[in-house]
Amino acid sequence: MAVGDAGIARAKEELDGTMGVMRDNMKLLAEREAKLHSLDDKSAALQGTADKFSKRARMVNWKTKLSAAGLAIGAGLVLAWCICWALHVHVHRRNPWSFIAGSLVLALAIWCVWRQFLARRLFGAEEDDDSEGSGSSSSSESA
Repeated sequence: MAVGDAGIARAKEELDGTMGVMRDNMKLLAEREAKLHSLDDKSAALQGTADKFSKRARMVNWKTKLSAAGLAIGAGLVLAWCICWALHVHVHRRNPWSFIAGSLVLALAIWCVWRQFLARRLFGAEEDDDSEGSGSSSSSESA
């Protein structure tokens, strides 16, 4: 029976050793899972930041193109006004003051529409980014 007891003792030692290895593996798996969750959180925060950067970069690009085109648009409008002035006053022989008054009213209307466009397109988008930023920055600070 001594041989059987020795075999049982050796099997228990192997089982204990195997159980120890399994416990170590389970600890390593738990640590790995915690690291993966941490990486996932960091990845989500980085994606949010990248999206904000992309939106703001597009907005800056749009503003730059708009300001560059603004001079050409302004010059074109002045040229069109001069041509209309020449047609109105010199060709049709009409009162220049009515043309000036009409031009001022039209210019004011165009300016108001342009300001509304800028307020909605440019400044409205920045306010959306700021409101999104305030919510996501607090969640990234807590991580």
